[in-house]
Amino acid sequence: MAAEPGTGHARTTEYRFLVLIASLFTGTLVISNVVAVKISDFGGHYLDSGNIVFPVSYILGDVLTEVYGYRQARKIIWSAFLANALAVGVIVAAGELPAAPFWTDQESYDAILGQTWRIVGASFVAFLVGEFANSAV
Repeated sequence: MAAEPGTGHARTTEYRFLVLIASLFTGTLVISNVVAVKISDFGGHYLDSGNIVFPVSYILGDVLTEVYGYRQARKIIWSAFLANALAVGVIVAAGELPAAPFWTDQESYDAILGQTWRIVGASFVAFLVGEFANSAV
């Protein structure tokens, strides 16, 4: 904390909603990558379901940058990147664990969540370029 000029008192900056917005931002990114494996029909237009959630992350990213500044937004972008990496790492690791003998859904798990690492890998590049460009504008 820096001292308030001329007072010797510590300057405190209140980030009232920063944690909430950062959490929502991170959550929308992780969720959009997981649900992207589901292709949905929107009146004859087929989109992965992540397209429903992902735009919310850009709105939240804009709020973060406009309200809290590029420096704070950049930290949160990197944190969200790490959260996404952690999520996909855990999903992949869980898929590699030996299944219980009575559990018959390993093929379903692999078919659905086994694709997550590919989606996240591709989205990492787009995410980093897009978010940093978005927060710089």
